[in-house]
Amino acid sequence: MKNCFLVFGILSLLFTACEENKEAEDLQSDYILAGVETVELNINLFSPELKIDFINEKIGDIPTTGFSGDLYIDLNSDSNSDIQFHAFYGYSCSMAGCFSPVQACELMTINSGTVEIYGKPLSLNDTINSNLDWEVLGSSQVDEQIIFHTQLSSFTPAWANTEEIRNNEWLDENQYLAIRMKKGDIYKFGWIRLRIEDYYDLILKETGFEK
Repeated sequence: MKNCFLVFGILSLLFTACEENKEAEDLQSDYILAGVETVELNINLFSPELKIDFINEKIGDIPTTGFSGDLYIDLNSDSNSDIQFHAFYGYSCSMAGCFSPVQACELMTINSGTVEIYGKPLSLNDTINSNLDWEVLGSSQVDEQIIFHTQLSSFTPAWANTEEIRNNEWLDENQYLAIRMKKGDIYKFGWIRLRIEDYYDLILKETGFEK
């Protein structure tokens, strides 16, 4: 009988521990710090740094002045891509019309509605929490057409608009893009260390995302 009570006690403790772990997994984190590595994060340090491979765009079989490429990132280490960086350069007026902007780096999500970003650069140790002005990323494609994107940087020359527009806040070496992804009823926070040269040339150095 004593052995039965002992086994029952051990099973009860194990069940309680499992329930506590489950509750802990379901809790929303208050914050993480940009660029800070902790045991709560999956860290991916890329060496060499990740860059986009650009290929020439064609209209049918006719080459254009434009080049573009994509980079897919798995944020939560589940072997599935979560976000897509798309960049292009060299576009101008052609038989297909004028392109604006002519250089840009854009960001999209693979699964619509599950990923949000804070679009301004953060520095090392900056706080990432629910108080940031989060922006929902749209789906990368519907019926093979891109329907929504967020431009991190872009260049539009004067001939394509009423005035020249230059937009790139990602020139410094160590800047962090804050990101969060919906998991059930809570959000998981993360960051991406990146740099963008010449409005389109993405250099991705490191990612950190909550487990």
